[in-house]
Amino acid sequence: MTRLLSVAIGLLLALASPALADNPPASCDHPVIGACATANGSDTLGVGAVASQPIRPPGTTVQPTKSAPHDYVTYAFAPTCTGNTAYAAANICGAAVNTCPPAGQGIIRYWRWQITHHVADGTQTVIQDVQTLCLAPTTPGLPPVAAVVGLVERDFKTLVVAKGVIVIKPNGTTLVNYPTKFSTDASTYTLAPVDILGHTIVITATPQQYDWDFGDGEHTMNGGQQDVTHIYANTGTVTAHVTITWTGTFTIDGGATRDVLGTATTTGPGTPLQVKQARAELITG
Repeated sequence: MTRLLSVAIGLLLALASPALADNPPASCDHPVIGACATANGSDTLGVGAVASQPIRPPGTTVQPTKSAPHDYVTYAFAPTCTGNTAYAAANICGAAVNTCPPAGQGIIRYWRWQITHHVADGTQTVIQDVQTLCLAPTTPGLPPVAAVVGLVERDFKTLVVAKGVIVIKPNGTTLVNYPTKFSTDASTYTLAPVDILGHTIVITATPQQYDWDFGDGEHTMNGGQQDVTHIYANTGTVTAHVTITWTGTFTIDGGATRDVLGTATTTGPGTPLQVKQARAELITG
């Protein structure tokens, strides 16, 4: 049923726009979206546009039709989140952000509407596509908030550069079967403001999890705790380090705080430690 509906829409639009139908692109590479819609629904971007023609961003017009020479068509996009419509696209949710591979690239799933503007009476006819589209945040014409959210998610992992340096007590040397304390100064911090698509973005990064590698094959993971204790069973020289998983929040132009829908991971430099055997000494009184 979906395939028949897509083909029917394609045929109707092709008849309404002969200039486009007669001159399809030579390939499905498109500088705006990167691919074309297909009538059989096999394209990863979904269906709903004219077969073999590029999916157009919102604001792009189609040639007037013979039957209604003064009407024109635009397209609207909104993330696939409750509350979003062809005219309101500010809501962001996991269903839109977390369902388009590859993960971590800021690709968001969108609903798409074709809006026919009837110039004679000022009315509009809105038709929603049967399937959804997965679009990169750099796609021109996307809702500004969604595009910014996608770019922040994509770039968060590279914007967070803080790496936890391990502090060991006792420093430099410890003993077998002796509790050795590890800590790091890596904690919540605010990054310098960055400009994304003309908007000022301020990101705050918070450690969600510390993965302590003690250098002897043992690991310990804990939540936001910045210190941990470990007991070594054998002598030798080890190198300990900590890997931190960061979550984040951000603001757009000083507005409401939003969650970064993704994480960043940093690994600090290794800190060497000598583990020695305690020597027993007889003390006479």
